[in-house]
Amino acid sequence: MTLITLDFAKGMTNRYGDSDIPKGYVRDAKDILIGNTGQLRFPRWGKTQVYAGNCHSIFESSTGTFFVEDGDLKKLNNDYTATTIRVSVGDSRMYYAELVFTLFFCNEDITGIYTSDTGAVEWGCARVSSQPDSTVLTTGDMYAGDYRYAITWIGSLDEGGTGNSEIVTVPEGGSIVLSNFPTAPDYVTAFAVWVTSVNGKDLLLYGEYPIDTTTVTITRLTADGVEPTQFLETQFAYPPLPKGTITIHQGRMYYALGNFVYWTLPFHYGQQVTGSYWNFDSEVQYIASMPGVMYVATLAKHYKITNIDEDSPVQIEELVDVGGVKGSVCIDKNGIYFYSMTGRGIVRGSPEKLEELTYEALAMPSYSSGTMTMLELDGLRQLLFVGEDAIRNPQEHSDYTQLTPTVPIAWIINMDTGAITRATFTANRLTPTYCSDATGICIIGGNTDNSTTIYGSLRTGLSDFKEEAGQDRTYDPNAIKHLSDAYIVMKGGKMVLTTTCDDGALIYSTIATTRMEQIKIDRLARGTRSYLWQIGIDNLSSGTTVVNAVKIELQSLTRRSGRAR
Repeated sequence: MTLITLDFAKGMTNRYGDSDIPKGYVRDAKDILIGNTGQLRFPRWGKTQVYAGNCHSIFESSTGTFFVEDGDLKKLNNDYTATTIRVSVGDSRMYYAELVFTLFFCNEDITGIYTSDTGAVEWGCARVSSQPDSTVLTTGDMYAGDYRYAITWIGSLDEGGTGNSEIVTVPEGGSIVLSNFPTAPDYVTAFAVWVTSVNGKDLLLYGEYPIDTTTVTITRLTADGVEPTQFLETQFAYPPLPKGTITIHQGRMYYALGNFVYWTLPFHYGQQVTGSYWNFDSEVQYIASMPGVMYVATLAKHYKITNIDEDSPVQIEELVDVGGVKGSVCIDKNGIYFYSMTGRGIVRGSPEKLEELTYEALAMPSYSSGTMTMLELDGLRQLLFVGEDAIRNPQEHSDYTQLTPTVPIAWIINMDTGAITRATFTANRLTPTYCSDATGICIIGGNTDNSTTIYGSLRTGLSDFKEEAGQDRTYDPNAIKHLSDAYIVMKGGKMVLTTTCDDGALIYSTIATTRMEQIKIDRLARGTRSYLWQIGIDNLSSGTTVVNAVKIELQSLTRRSGRAR
């Protein structure tokens, strides 16, 4: 008689046949969590609806929690009602970036900025369409010579750029009167006048004026009685036009548009200038910012970008010939790692390198887009990914395909051990607290999906238990085997244990327990014998059940008589 302990610590794999699965891996693990020491939590975390509506693009930040419902951008209130912050934003996926309680947002149709003080306002400010007219007066206190002037519009949170300045010649003791100002967009509340010193080239701030001002007189000194000293930094700048992924990195906003990544002026997140872009091989799927480095994923490749804003030239290093999945990036709370889905599995990026976390064990499906978040609940740190338009990976083994003919849409990975399970979790966007879908907003956690029981399951491969038996010389892995008893160390609701071999499957249920204890199942697989066995475990209740260990007692039988050895 040999007592073996099953090992589930590495989670599932689909690259091997049923009888070739390496130690520590299982054939399938659905809707469960695998802990840091290999314990099983049935079921995986669920969700509970707190807001009903056709919702998508939820985003959680220090500024608030935002989402789109029926084409309007809304903010989730503490009592789980919602406040509309901008109407008619469309129904395409919304992207966000946050900086010091300021939220930037964009989709294929609109851009905007939200703060608690201003509400939702425009992102950036338009460049003036033309300069005002000028009239030179012979009275004033300006020095004789040539002067350049220009104006800029001032929006809700930002100042716009300007085009070519105009030049005028002023006599000694003269002045300049500006009039016939260009018509500004509705959101512009003021404009600034900029002028050079005599015969100078650099535009300096002369003064700011309400947008309804009709004339401005320029003399040698400003209205404050001082000479201008503040230089114009946004000449020839224009507002950004993001339609997809956006990222703040080292004082600039970076955004993807087709094959290009554009960036704004330093600390002017609403202004960029011509030529501020990189061109990549194909459409950019995401941008990830790490300390001192940035990663860019296209449809076909991953790139690492360094020396950004340094004296030495920017370095763009091609990493792997595999593309990223749009929308799948999530950054850890310390900002030193990012996780994302690629064309061949989940990766982790750091300032030093990009690591593939799942490729060796799993031939993951390909997805057109997805969402990912980090969950820290019940002492476990897990990544949850949900994808769209899943296409089965041809590299997965046919044994796995036969067992799970439905292509998985969601995956869970233990961030400390790398153990992987699949899930039936559905959402169009995830945050560390919430998820959104066509029915509303849900809090992630608990044991049910909106009161619907989640049935988790695990299946081992077909095993001769040689690895588990170890150095037990009484055990012959090449012999026919009989399973006599099973022991499950568990706490929680009733469970089902299934044994499967050539003779068929037998199912056994356990009792419920309110404390961690060992439950024995007598006379396991009675009357059946086989060379290879598969073990399955399922939950029967909606409550949490933790399984610390599953032990099986085996008997090796002689080939001729079938007697125990």
